[in-house]
Amino acid sequence: MERAIAEVRGGGSRVLVVVGEPGIGKTALLEAAAEQAAAAGLLTLPARAAEHEREVPFALAVAAFDDHVGSMHPTRVEALGPDLGAVLPAGAAGAVPTAERFRHHRALRALVESTARERPAALLLDDLHWADDASLEFVQHILRRPPRAPHLLMLALRSGALAGALSMPTAGVATIELEPLDRDDSLALLAGVPSRRARERIADEAHGNPFFLSQLARFPHDALPPCVLAAVGQEVALLADEERALLEGAAVAGDPFDPELATAAAQRAADLDRLVAAGLVRPTGRGRAFAFRHPLVRRAVYDAAPPAWRLGAHERITAALEARGAAPGVRAHHVERFARPGDERAIDVLTAAATAAEATSPATAARWYAAALALVPDGETARRIDLRARHALTLAAAGQVQAARDELVEVLALLPEGEVTARRRLVVACAHLEKLLDRPDQARRRLLAAGPDEHAELAYELAVLGSCYDGAATVRTWAERARALATAPRTGAAVAALSPGANRAGVDASLAVGATAVAATGALMDGDRAVATLRLEDALAGLARLDDRVLARRLDAAVNVGIAASTGERYADAAAVAARGLAIARATGQGQLIVTLSTLAALAHTERLDLPAALAEIENAAETTTLQDMAYARVLVTWAQLVAHELTGDLAAATQATDALATIPPAGSVALRHARIAAATLGAERDPERSRADLLALAGPGFERLDVPARARTGLTLVRCAIALGRLDEAERWAALAGTAGGAATAVLGASDVRAAAARAEVLLARDEARAAADVVLAAVAVASSAGARRDEVVARLLAGRALAAAGDADRAKRELRRVADEARVGGASALVADAARELRRLGTRIPTAGGDLTGRERDVTDLVVRGLSNKQVAADLYLSEKTIEGTLTRIYAKLGVRSRVDLVRLARD
Repeated sequence: MERAIAEVRGGGSRVLVVVGEPGIGKTALLEAAAEQAAAAGLLTLPARAAEHEREVPFALAVAAFDDHVGSMHPTRVEALGPDLGAVLPAGAAGAVPTAERFRHHRALRALVESTARERPAALLLDDLHWADDASLEFVQHILRRPPRAPHLLMLALRSGALAGALSMPTAGVATIELEPLDRDDSLALLAGVPSRRARERIADEAHGNPFFLSQLARFPHDALPPCVLAAVGQEVALLADEERALLEGAAVAGDPFDPELATAAAQRAADLDRLVAAGLVRPTGRGRAFAFRHPLVRRAVYDAAPPAWRLGAHERITAALEARGAAPGVRAHHVERFARPGDERAIDVLTAAATAAEATSPATAARWYAAALALVPDGETARRIDLRARHALTLAAAGQVQAARDELVEVLALLPEGEVTARRRLVVACAHLEKLLDRPDQARRRLLAAGPDEHAELAYELAVLGSCYDGAATVRTWAERARALATAPRTGAAVAALSPGANRAGVDASLAVGATAVAATGALMDGDRAVATLRLEDALAGLARLDDRVLARRLDAAVNVGIAASTGERYADAAAVAARGLAIARATGQGQLIVTLSTLAALAHTERLDLPAALAEIENAAETTTLQDMAYARVLVTWAQLVAHELTGDLAAATQATDALATIPPAGSVALRHARIAAATLGAERDPERSRADLLALAGPGFERLDVPARARTGLTLVRCAIALGRLDEAERWAALAGTAGGAATAVLGASDVRAAAARAEVLLARDEARAAADVVLAAVAVASSAGARRDEVVARLLAGRALAAAGDADRAKRELRRVADEARVGGASALVADAARELRRLGTRIPTAGGDLTGRERDVTDLVVRGLSNKQVAADLYLSEKTIEGTLTRIYAKLGVRSRVDLVRLARD
């Protein structure tokens, strides 16, 4: 601990985890750490989780940070952003949707960074096993992404606690496991007990637990109690009636506790200083709060109090909190313990607490909904169904998708047959969760049984499900059916059954837009470019006419318009739709759609060659998936990661994404197929034979499993594999098939036309028809430019440079390659910069480095790599980790415009 504090004082960062049984000395060690850290000049931020606050979102974080933030200048607090205010009362108010709870975590991490840059900080979190879910998520966040400033993070928790909720990094964390004291040390701790025989008996009874030893040592002359509870009971028995009542009231109020709440629970006044003098409680030094000497003392007092009296005490505390205007979330802990079935006020408090917690801690919200549900009489079917549905949705937001789906299945079984509208709504929600669980067959059967021929919502969900798992015919059939039903004017009761997005004429405009978009995607899957273009234009125009408030009620319509625009290679439109959808989702708390919208935006930015924007969206989506364990979301994020990292030249990250794909069970989803195609394309240069086999297995011999854009992209890769394997006739066949995906060059699907042209040019170049290849690909460049497909444009220019160089037109080749390097560098595509630099070196030309001169560490790493050392050897030589060396090499490659160690060595020796 002393070494960790010294390292932090010198500008480093450390994580210490103290583990042990109750009473073993964890709190004592953290208190010593706080004293030593303060003596060393560190800002200490201690906090201890309390059992009674486990359901109060960010209770531990508030205890650690709120006083400090309250002492900061308001301008500094405002500079940290509004997200901090949704966590800390001392911050500026703000709110984010459930699925993006990581923004709260980032705000707290930014607070630590801002503070620690001025003065190294020590964040000391005790009794983590009692921490609320939201605070645990924050701790997990800073373990994954440590604050970039000198700090000590010290955590204390019970042995075996949080095994499933908190995963520690494998590196950079030191664990201090506190074991029971041996007999000699136990006897030394009991030196103040006069009787040797008593010391030995206490040591035998305590089994080396310091807390038990210290408690039992208080009564060495009495008969030894069988456990520490008896020892505490003897202490309490020495108190006067008023003091004992106050102590019991404090135990009900919590730990730490407010004296006024303890007095309200006890129903009598007493001298709190007498409890302090008895050593049972102590001031915390934070405002008016007091704490028990040890959590086990508070538990012993609470458990010893008469059970019926405790019910009344919780009720009295609730009344006092209500008189203060305390939020429902603060009162809910006490309400849950005394509420009676049918208690309307209790149901209202618990429901309000759940609603308030949804945005920051959905697991807490789910608990409060369950507690409210337990109080609703069985006869109130409609109310119980409503609460169970809310409970299910908060479970889903908390990442418990399976439990949420099971809950909805039970609700559907209980729903009366006459509740047609409610049943249809719940069927759609349940099917959506089954899609996220990669159970398309269950979702499909559920939707078909509910009558999709008559209801636009059900037909629409079947179309969406089909676009994720089925063939084009299924998608087009249900999408057109949904579109027809949604646009058919209805009156009377039929209008009342429509979604909230319906207009006065009874036409569900938002549903119609979504169905039209899915119809466009289905047409693209079918290769029907004419219908796809028509439907996509209609969907984009319809979306533009929708007011944000209307669209918010069916935001999945925007998702499907964005997917159709992306599939139709309208990348600027896809990015704009995703941005609008994300803004609405965040404003209205629709976190279940954020991963899809973020990855949609990331893929669009990647195709537009804006890698910084793409990586920012990918990071948001990846953070969200850590909070929502859904297979479909993991597929989307991994796909986006793979494609982006391939272009940035971070092959380690791209390979990691490829490996992650192998762990996802194949459920036949379109997204998983596209992700695995991207992975196979990534390996084409290293192993063309394997890449070819993987692509054929995924795409089918005639690309029949792929939509139009994927056919052209896959065809181009297969052409390159065949050329690498010396099979030119086969390459010719693949180029012809890739061309069937294109057709006449238009702004719609322009990128596919470019890929098809590039496939033909690759074959021509391999047959030594370089001039013809250059002509074909340069014509394609103009198409890509007009279509806004920057990635394909730059890749085509790279091919044009190769072809021009082979045709003997070196000057023009250099101009094209320099333009590739410049545009790729601006877009963050270091891999393309490296490719252009390699081709330019073959023409005797060098380009400026992308990031200026190498740093001292980068030069050291380069020198060792050039000498032939492996990453492991370089790490050992420089006293760094292999992961650090990998990251440093990635930056070196980007700066020097190379793609591998071989290129780096060759460049250094030239």
